[in-house]
Amino acid sequence: MKNFTLLSLLLLLFALPAMAQKTVTGTVIGDDGEGLIGATVLEAGTSNGTITDIDGKYSISVGNDATLEFSMTGYSTRRITVGNQTMINTTLEAGVALDEIVVTALGIERDKKALGYSVTEVSGEDFTEAREINVANSLSGKVAGVNVSSTATGSGGSTRVIIRGNSSISGNNQPLYVVDGVPIDNSNLGSAGMWGGQDWGDGIQSINPDDIETMTVLKGNTAAALYGFRAANGVILITTKSGKGKGKGIGIEFNSNIVAESLLDFRDFQTQFGHGANGMAPATEADAIANGLVSWGGRLDGSNVLQFDGVSRPYSDVGSNLDRFYRTGSTFTNTLSFTGGNEEFNFRASASNLDNKGIIPNSGLTRRNFTLKANAKLGEKWNATMSGTYVNESVENRPRLSDSPGNANYTVWTLPASINVDNLKGDPNKLGADTDGTELKFNDNNFVTNPWWAANQFEASNTRNRLIGNFQLRYDILDDLYIQGRAGLDTWFDRRRNLTPYGTAYSPRGQLSEDSRTFQELNLELILGYNKQITEDVSLNLIAGGNQLRNGNERV
Repeated sequence: MKNFTLLSLLLLLFALPAMAQKTVTGTVIGDDGEGLIGATVLEAGTSNGTITDIDGKYSISVGNDATLEFSMTGYSTRRITVGNQTMINTTLEAGVALDEIVVTALGIERDKKALGYSVTEVSGEDFTEAREINVANSLSGKVAGVNVSSTATGSGGSTRVIIRGNSSISGNNQPLYVVDGVPIDNSNLGSAGMWGGQDWGDGIQSINPDDIETMTVLKGNTAAALYGFRAANGVILITTKSGKGKGKGIGIEFNSNIVAESLLDFRDFQTQFGHGANGMAPATEADAIANGLVSWGGRLDGSNVLQFDGVSRPYSDVGSNLDRFYRTGSTFTNTLSFTGGNEEFNFRASASNLDNKGIIPNSGLTRRNFTLKANAKLGEKWNATMSGTYVNESVENRPRLSDSPGNANYTVWTLPASINVDNLKGDPNKLGADTDGTELKFNDNNFVTNPWWAANQFEASNTRNRLIGNFQLRYDILDDLYIQGRAGLDTWFDRRRNLTPYGTAYSPRGQLSEDSRTFQELNLELILGYNKQITEDVSLNLIAGGNQLRNGNERV
């Protein structure tokens, strides 16, 4: 009877994954009633998908809480929640995708099929499903020809975006970012060099994904012509959300999102030999310190061996030091927005708070965004648009990179298999410290820093306040002729502090540096536009205008 019960439990456990999945079948047809061949059926948010056969039929295995996305070039896209259904038939309407309207240079909307260059538009929903701290990382895998490199530089690290390959060997190959028709600064605020340092982030990380309506990638030189030399590597246009009120009160929307992250360890380091030299385990405390960084000792046999602190410990593989040192990171984001208005006026106001804790101990980022956008019709011929975003950003303990001094990552990843990183903690009230309050050394190389000392006693923090805004005024001279003026501002103030603490082995007296940077860019623009629909299939669009750019920065 016991054996029968045990067997039943095992069968139940194996059956659970199967019970969570089920097969959904159906047919996808066009609005003419015929089955669509090669239509895509995708489980939203995953790579699980299939295509329809010659009769428009499909079969896919999904869970009850899945949402199926049906799409095909030249047809509308539909989303249907599976629920308890095992058969889902759907109809896709033709022509919707062919008449797609996209935002192009200067914020002008155009019919996608009428453009002479490549344009790809990504919906704002795609940036909030799998949320990234730096919104540019969300472009990865979404746009053909766009390569996104998410650098492993901790909370608030910069992102490298390249459209259709590098155009310069030594220059900046990244695109120009334009928010609501106004270029913004995306300068890298500092990166690690050969001898170490920190990645101090970039400009695009200030944008809140919840405020994005669409992000459009312009890939050709023709598309970037109106933005000058800065757009030689392409343009990424960001259109923010607007108010959509219809005089029926104020709409309130609240979004809350939490993301957890952990370290993936793909190393295949040896675990047969421990610290030491010449195939011998350390015989004295001095030997242990002299050879604390190399795995050239004896074979790990579990015998007691003296270590750097004079304590005898088993000479064996201690397991993963990465799991002991790194923690599970988390990003918690809350956004509250209000929308309202009528046919003459609408607005959207939002406030967002992002709280990140990095996987490196004692590191993280806090970002607060406040956004207001309003549109107004001032009589029959005047239209005005105003938008503004204030960002407050604070990053704690950006990790040191490249060379080993002050770099906790370097030390943890290169520790011999026989040394437990927890034994390097030292004083529990001052992690990484010896009894005299200085750095606890486990080797004779002063430039390889105790990881707990580096993570908890070093400091590399900065605070940045940023304002991005623009005001646009348009006057319709005639039905087909208009004049439009726009002023856009992007300004930020950044203050940073970098501390090497007193008692550090390679810098016993310590070091301290503080500096501040101020940046401001003002764009003034005036254009005269003419749009005329000559026939049903022929239209005339003319634009003439000018732009004045004022750019300045200061470092103290």
